[in-house]
This record gives sequence, structure tokens and C-alpha cells, in this order.
Amino acid sequence: MDSLYSSSYSILAQEADLFLPIKKLWYALAQFYPHLKYPEFEKMMRQDPRFVIHDLPLDNPEIWNDDEMASLGFFQGPRIGLVDKSSIPVK
Repeated sequence: MDSLYSSSYSILAQEADLFLPIKKLWYALAQFYPHLKYPEFEKMMRQDPRFVIHDLPLDNPEIWNDDEMASLGFFQGPRIGLVDKSSIPVK
């Protein structure tokens, strides 16, 4: 699982945005870790001190279809970023 953490870190380090939806990161890694379910992935990321997570409320959860919206590139829920990157002062 060290490679999963390394891959997650690399993706977030290269990302222009400070925070990504955790589910978007999971979708990007799922092809390499097909056995890894989203709840397990989110729990792992929350336990690693290199990552910071912001919980956001869901917008219209009653009409939101995760699979359909993800196929269009839209994700709700918690956002993940790097502790190192999120502490960089914005100019």
C-alpha cells in the first residue's frame, strides 16, 4: 500500500488545484488498485498525516448520481490536499 500513498501524493503534488475531491483521486487510482473500495480509500487517506481533508456538505444529495456525475467529471464530498502544499502562502 506504500505505492498507493506515493501515487496519491504524486498526483496531488502535480495538481494545479490545492484540493481535489477524494473521489476524483480514487477514480484516478482505481485502475491500478481495482480491489480498493472508496470507503476504504477515504479512511486510509484520512489516517495519513501528509494529507489534509476538508469535509464539504453535499449539494442536492437526493438528485445527485455519483456514477453519472463522475463520468462527466463532477464530484461532491470531501476534498483532499497535501499538508505541504496547503501551507504555502498565496500571493
